[in-house]
Amino acid sequence: FQAFTKVVIHEIMPGIISGALMAFTMSLDDFVISYFVTGSSFITLPVEIYNYTKKPIQPKIYALFTLMFAVMVVMNPLQTRSEKRVQHGAQRRVRG
Repeated sequence: FQAFTKVVIHEIMPGIISGALMAFTMSLDDFVISYFVTGSSFITLPVEIYNYTKKPIQPKIYALFTLMFAVMVVMNPLQTRSEKRVQHGAQRRVRG
């Protein structure tokens, strides 16, 4: 189990993170579907953002957008570094 977590999970972590970000981005994009299938017991993030646009903007929405922006700012350099590392490793294998 320790080898699995240190080797396999470490290697696939960029894919897990990028998949999670892609799923999050797609969930924000699917507003129409989310709006029509939302039940009374829960509200999805796109619907909640839409509900905030009908009211005067509260400080909570500013905090939400700040967190979303911060995640994007942090993930962009990490993704670039990961892509460079993969390209560098591929070039080294071709030369070797």
